[in-house]
Amino acid sequence: RDKSAEILCSVTKAIECDSDGDCVISSAEKINIPQFIKIDLIGKTMADGSVKDSPKKTAIRSMVRENGEIIMQGSENGRGFTMVVDEQSGKFSATISEDSFGFILFGACMAL
Repeated sequence: RDKSAEILCSVTKAIECDSDGDCVISSAEKINIPQFIKIDLIGKTMADGSVKDSPKKTAIRSMVRENGEIIMQGSENGRGFTMVVDEQSGKFSATISEDSFGFILFGACMAL
């Protein structure tokens, strides 16, 4: 298996917003998102990167590579997500949406 097909991302900043437009700086832990996210670009899955044995996986339903970016989308447990990773710098931003809250994540990724 091509190791460059797997990347590990670390969430460095999380912002939580409610439906009134009030936003606060949060953390990955507080909003129940793993600090480290392992992404299998071939198998199109995301998993908790800090869990070695049988981590829970989330399917990436759509993945597009264009203009040096990887754009991924999916949904799970009533939440939808979009993540964009810059292939050159490794920096990413992601949004997670549910009916009354939204989250914005920032961080960086590296090939495994």
